[in-house]
Amino acid sequence: MSSPVKYATKGQTVTSEKTVTETITRQTNSASKSGSSFLNSSQTTATDDDLGYNSLYVPSMSPRKIVINRERSRSLGSLEHLNFGDETSRDVGLNYVEINIDEVKTTRNHEKKEMQELNSRLASFIDKIAFLEAKNKILSDRIDFDLKKFKEDWSTNAVIQKIEAELRQARILHDDVNVENGRLKITIRSLEEQIDKLQEENGKLETAYQNSKQDIDRQMQVVSDFEAENNLLRKNGNAKDAESKKDKAEIKRLQEKLKERGDTLNRENLNLVKSENKRHTVEEEFEYFKHLHEQRLNDLEDLLTRDRQKEEDIWSKKMEQGLKKIQESYDEQIEITKTAYSLKNTQLENDINQYKRRYQESVTEWESQNNQPNQEIKQLREEMRAMKIKFDETKDVNLSLNVEIAAYRKLLEGAHDSVGLKQAIEALLRQYSKKQEIQETEQDLMEQERDRISKGEMWAKFRYQKKANGPIGICECSEDATYIVLENTQSKDEDLTGWSIKRLLENTNEKVEYTFPKGAKVKGNSKIKVWASDHKPSDQSDDYEMPHEQSWRQGLSVSTSLENPNKEEKATHVKRSVYNTT
Repeated sequence: MSSPVKYATKGQTVTSEKTVTETITRQTNSASKSGSSFLNSSQTTATDDDLGYNSLYVPSMSPRKIVINRERSRSLGSLEHLNFGDETSRDVGLNYVEINIDEVKTTRNHEKKEMQELNSRLASFIDKIAFLEAKNKILSDRIDFDLKKFKEDWSTNAVIQKIEAELRQARILHDDVNVENGRLKITIRSLEEQIDKLQEENGKLETAYQNSKQDIDRQMQVVSDFEAENNLLRKNGNAKDAESKKDKAEIKRLQEKLKERGDTLNRENLNLVKSENKRHTVEEEFEYFKHLHEQRLNDLEDLLTRDRQKEEDIWSKKMEQGLKKIQESYDEQIEITKTAYSLKNTQLENDINQYKRRYQESVTEWESQNNQPNQEIKQLREEMRAMKIKFDETKDVNLSLNVEIAAYRKLLEGAHDSVGLKQAIEALLRQYSKKQEIQETEQDLMEQERDRISKGEMWAKFRYQKKANGPIGICECSEDATYIVLENTQSKDEDLTGWSIKRLLENTNEKVEYTFPKGAKVKGNSKIKVWASDHKPSDQSDDYEMPHEQSWRQGLSVSTSLENPNKEEKATHVKRSVYNTT
């Protein structure tokens, strides 16, 4: 609420006050319509034959009126009530009012919007409260009627004897259920702890709701925000995968170009070798002709008997000059050839080094770009896994509560239809069957520990360890023991002829072995599955199948190994269960 505005001029105070009364009338028609529609839908349920009554509570709801009185100071408006002592003080007051007019208008508009929002939210809360009151009244009447009917039907001695007979049957059935009940106690206690934790978290959320009502809307959007973020990261991951494929194609193109350069270098080296061979051939021919000329000269010397020293000197000089020219021409040609091939070799080496450097930079850049989305995807998967675990736990708690509610409902229906406790408990066990199938592994663990543990709580944790001595490794072993996945991390194909997979259950020492047939192989950078018998899909042509074993066997502690034909262990996959009791 705004305080009055006072204007002081030369010792006198002028106060201008304005009281604004805002009356907001809201008819709760939506609440009446919602209550009416709910009563119409509930009337069919309330008049069923199995209930046996026709009474129906119809709440009367009158329109609600909300009156909000607010007082605010008249900071602006008419200046007729302002009195100033002289002209100077009047100008000062007018300037002060004009300066604050925008601020007061903004404050007033903000207050109006805030009041409208509060009135809308209050009206929605009133509608919800009216709807819940009507629903609560109907349910209370139904419960009172059911209790009254139950007391009337079970007040005679014959009914008591019937109940005693059914109780005797129930005791017999109870003895049969004790074993199953013992198995479920541990899970129930762990679920109770999880319920307590969820209740604590719920209490914290309620406290946060009381502290700040705006947090409710944000909490309701948490799941959708996670899904939107997950979709965004998935799109980013797909974009990164596309970029990775482009980088791989570019690297492949550079490798091919580098290979072409290497082939060119090899051809140049071959040409250089041919030139060297040609040079040796020319040198041999030169030596041969030199020897031939010397022999002819010797023959001429023998034939000549007279002294021709002068002519010999002339011919000797000419021969020496001719030989010298031939030698110089040949040496010059050899030097030019060597220089040309040396320049080509140097250029090719520079090109090769440059391509290697570019290739290394491309690989480094691609790895740096690929690692970041992989880390983000890994972190997101861990968060999704944690959320999924929490969702499964909440779903199990919800399932158990639904089963209990169904059991009580069947007991009430059994009292009216004479079905009996035995049929109700059998229906309860059938409701639990689906949950038992989901928790098959935990039930096996409890079956083994049933004789050793009579009271207490047990928790179990599975640890997986993988190791590979080479490019072939065991990537995955399915939990239902229907297949084993092998992965080849290198680019070339790997021959698996004579290789074998051995699986050992450490609790029972049971072994399963499979040997790959001749010609078996796994392609580069790919995976294959080895299926148990009668489990291989028809469209998986590259996978293999064991001929005689229906399962790879499953247990709490399982060791799987891959051996080559020399009985050398090339890969292992170990599953360990660590459990504790309190």
